[in-house]
Amino acid sequence: MPIIAKHHTLLSTLLITNAVALEALPICIDKIVPSWAAILISAIGVVIVAEIIPMSVCTGPRKLQIASFAGPFIKILMCCLWCLAAPSGKILDWLLGGHVKNRYKKKDLKALIELH
Repeated sequence: MPIIAKHHTLLSTLLITNAVALEALPICIDKIVPSWAAILISAIGVVIVAEIIPMSVCTGPRKLQIASFAGPFIKILMCCLWCLAAPSGKILDWLLGGHVKNRYKKKDLKALIELH
């Protein structure tokens, strides 16, 4: 919950990390293969390794276990990128406002879980 409490900062952290990784990949591969091949390999690799596989794994039945396992790593990323992610999160909070936290009663929560 502490990670999710600052959801715009979390979003900014993940997007900044994603952008850095996506930009660094073709630069590193360019040393090994020609430039056109580096772009092609990185584009295909990113779609498969960074989009399709994580989405299929993280939306499966073990999503909560995966999220709890990744929590400490995400905290480290948030600390490392605080100088970039925190201002971005504050700007998003200011532009979009805070999200309302829904509190469910036990009966409502039980019905919601049964739907899934």
